[in-house]
Amino acid sequence: MTGAHIHLLLNHFPITGGLVALALLAYGWLSRNNTALRAACALFAVLALFAVATYLSGEPAEHVLERQAGFAEDLVEPHEEAAIYALVTYCLLGLLALYTLLRYARREVPRGLATALLLLSLVSVAAAARVGWLGGPITHQELRAGGVQPAPAEQEGQPD
Repeated sequence: MTGAHIHLLLNHFPITGGLVALALLAYGWLSRNNTALRAACALFAVLALFAVATYLSGEPAEHVLERQAGFAEDLVEPHEEAAIYALVTYCLLGLLALYTLLRYARREVPRGLATALLLLSLVSVAAAARVGWLGGPITHQELRAGGVQPAPAEQEGQPD
């Protein structure tokens, strides 16, 4: 298994898992359900660890791809810069979620803290989604501007 495999396996967790945790957190915030809030916090704490692992696997993945023909180095830099931002926001979210779990394990999570978690989770999940958006074209030429285009379908009965 190469660094690229590991990176591809991990990179979906902060995005898709983040969407699930965000939905759970939003439900907990709207319904003032502390169980849902705590569950979302636990999930975000775990997802922050996945964000760190995903970021750390990025460099080995780049080394694997550098050896391939058609590697687009110019696409990697924006992806890396966005990844740093997403990593920082996810780590902050993970720490705040962990604090919430420890401090409010048996009492109601204050509304202001729940709101801060919700706002930071929106930023973190959006940042992770942007990293994925910028990373896709690195290996998928069909996603690049002017990349591989599908052949037009032939129309029956139409002369060339």
